Amino acid sequence: DTYINQNYNDFYKRNVGEVYALYEKKLKGNNALDFDDLIIKTVELFKTNPTILEYYQNKFRYIFVDEYQDTNKIQYEFIRLLSGKRKNLCVVGDDDQSIYKFRGADITNILNFEKDFPNTKIIKLEQNYRSTQNILDVANHVIKNNYERKDKKLWTANEEGSQVVVENVVDSDEEAYFVANKMEELMTEGYKPSDFAILYRTNAQSRSFEEVFMRRNISYKLVGGLRFYDRREIKDIIAYLKLIQNPVDDVSLKRIINVPKRGIGNVTMERIEEYANKTGESLYSAILSVDEIPKLSKRATDNLKKFADMINNFFAAKEVMDLKEFIEKIIYDTGYIKELEEEGSIESRTRLDNIREFISVAVDFEVTNPDGTLEDFLANISLLSDVDKTADVDDSVTLLTVHSAKGLEFPVVFMVGMEEGLFPISRALNNESELEEERRLCYVAITRAERLLYITYAKIRTIYGNTNYTLPSRFIDEIPENLVATSAEIEKEMPTTDKEQLIKVRDFSGKAQKSKSKPKVSVDSGKVKVGIKV
Repeated sequence: DTYINQNYNDFYKRNVGEVYALYEKKLKGNNALDFDDLIIKTVELFKTNPTILEYYQNKFRYIFVDEYQDTNKIQYEFIRLLSGKRKNLCVVGDDDQSIYKFRGADITNILNFEKDFPNTKIIKLEQNYRSTQNILDVANHVIKNNYERKDKKLWTANEEGSQVVVENVVDSDEEAYFVANKMEELMTEGYKPSDFAILYRTNAQSRSFEEVFMRRNISYKLVGGLRFYDRREIKDIIAYLKLIQNPVDDVSLKRIINVPKRGIGNVTMERIEEYANKTGESLYSAILSVDEIPKLSKRATDNLKKFADMINNFFAAKEVMDLKEFIEKIIYDTGYIKELEEEGSIESRTRLDNIREFISVAVDFEVTNPDGTLEDFLANISLLSDVDKTADVDDSVTLLTVHSAKGLEFPVVFMVGMEEGLFPISRALNNESELEEERRLCYVAITRAERLLYITYAKIRTIYGNTNYTLPSRFIDEIPENLVATSAEIEKEMPTTDKEQLIKVRDFSGKAQKSKSKPKVSVDSGKVKVGIKV
């Protein structure tokens, strides 16, 4: 209310305040908290109830925080309150890898740590066990151009390694062919498809690589596609489980009340919602009083009573059945399986397979959590989406954004699209703080590489339907010339006989190989998995 009153004359801000107030009211009405509330309400409780705060300060004598550079303001406040009594706080983080400002991460949490927590002891972990020294030197030279950072310099006991390759190509098509050609060349030297990763700034850049890989029969996985828990049938089953666990969850009820179809349409739902809003109760509670809801047809009333009887039956079954059996009861008693089986399409068969896999998830949960409840299972599922993100083809090239690559490593990395306006992104060019975040993102990308790093930039770039001439990224200019080379320069340095030199002609533009196709090979059906390009 305070925010709305303060901004009443600002139409946009007033509407933001009113929408947020309505959102909070809906959460309270559904007896629910969103993820941010979990910590916000905890901090509010600590600040308003010193007894509870002291209890938890005594309970947690030592506090350890990992990835501290990614914390936000409310997480910082939570840590400060919890560690306030004993001051036994240890945090691990790298300010040079703070790349989630768009999610609320605040780099000043780690930069100001010594000021906020006096008598701090700092231990620099500068030895790197992943990359070659050449790759680290490139990373060090790029990141040292940031001002908002703590001074450090990575080093390694690993070999010096090859020079980083910086390749200028004509356009995105030539860039994709260069990458594919280089991968095929490296595979003849013993590398596997899973050793390669292509890192780009935006998801829109993946298209040209996908097309070339499909032509070349190079298997790949695209991180960030439709994940398991985002699939429609899985979300439907989870909605049933959520409603049974929390009957006032109106969102889940509206998702599944007519899934599979049971004759409860939009008009019926509107009348139920009108009645629930007037009486101040949940939708499910209103359905239990269906005879009191005006303007409902006899057919709609009968269908709602059948739905309520089914859900009430599930309430009772939940108390006596184990999780696997309970989920099986839901998918069969609701008619969900029957509808998919009767449809008989390829899509419906895939959806059936996904539901079966979900039952496997329940089995695994029961094995690892023998005393776990339905509530525990749902809480576990809600945290699985990021873990599931990279679950795909085993031996395949990985395509992903730099943000998605955080924490991962690959023997060979291709950083593509290194052009001004793309990396760094255009919106950061006139904002120093945003530009430093882009440089940290570049640093993260470079340090994903273990042995070989290739950086490409195009003279012409077509993206979002627009074609423009481009300039090399300023981050390339920040790398000393002695640390980089082109692929042609490296090939010249490779020892070859006169005979080999005569026959060794390689077109990295890929234009001459566009019509080339690999012979089809037989595939063992037992090794085919969902997502494999065949």
